[in-house]
Amino acid sequence: TGDEFEVREYERMSPLVVEDEPLASLSDVRRGDCVVTFSRDDIHQTRREIAKKCCVVYGHLPPEARSEQARLFNAGEGYDVLVASDAIGMGLNLNIRRVVFRRTEKFAAKLDSKSQTVERKHAPVEATLVKQIAGRAGRASSEFASE
Repeated sequence: TGDEFEVREYERMSPLVVEDEPLASLSDVRRGDCVVTFSRDDIHQTRREIAKKCCVVYGHLPPEARSEQARLFNAGEGYDVLVASDAIGMGLNLNIRRVVFRRTEKFAAKLDSKSQTVERKHAPVEATLVKQIAGRAGRASSEFASE
């Protein structure tokens, strides 16, 4: 289209570490954790299973509600855990200790051009998206940056 752009590369200012062991259960989530899953139903089911007050963020949540959930989570006043979709990777500043992936598959719909039908299936989440979401944890400006 003739638009110009500039590519900038940034170095992560705090290390990103993969845990040695998965969580034994959702009762092991801690203050500042973000549990990621990829469907609205699973987000709400996960929220109910966690024995702490949770905020939720997902793509179809109105922007004002998403911002309010982020504010409540960041304030640390009783909302200790965030349950979210990949929407957390898109422009929200969040004070996340660690990202816990409950699921690594995402619903995908594909149009079959011959039959004009929609094929619905679960597909693995792309590695680049996993990295983008995981990168939300322990950011340099977070209170959890040194953990």
